Amino acid sequence: MYTETYFNSEDPTFKSNLESQILDSIDDTIDHVSAISNNLSPHILKNFGLKTAIQKFCDKIQKSSKINIDTKVIIDNRLAEEIEVTFYRVVIELVNNTIKHANASKIIIELAKNGNTIVLNYSDNGIGYKFDELMKKSKGMGLFNIKSRIESLNGELNFSSVPLEKLSLRLTVPL
Repeated sequence: MYTETYFNSEDPTFKSNLESQILDSIDDTIDHVSAISNNLSPHILKNFGLKTAIQKFCDKIQKSSKINIDTKVIIDNRLAEEIEVTFYRVVIELVNNTIKHANASKIIIELAKNGNTIVLNYSDNGIGYKFDELMKKSKGMGLFNIKSRIESLNGELNFSSVPLEKLSLRLTVPL
């Protein structure tokens, strides 16, 4: 868009302003791609593990929003990379869904190793959802992706929601 306008213009002042806009746009794109990359596989997850990555993510969200997040992660050792990445992405998706759609003021995240299983309990005090209807809509793509990710690890997703009151999810994945 900018390049065609740039090459068709002969006004040096206009071209200079356009160059500045192009460079700003490139910088914004680089920042955005970097943020996406970091969220997909953050260095903190790779270097310090799931517990620290989730806690840091939740701390960052609490500082930038009015949502109180109660996080309890009881995992002593590192898990397989695929499991850590999956649970990290799931937590991000759930928190983002809560922020965008739930009108919640509180989120509770409990993640623990229970024998040979990893269990994630997630709840918020938002407006709730009708799960079957949500899964049919394109807006339910986030929950559909969560379900697919958990099933790819032979896990299960149990969902309960009281419309206009709350949401609760329980994800279990065998180790």
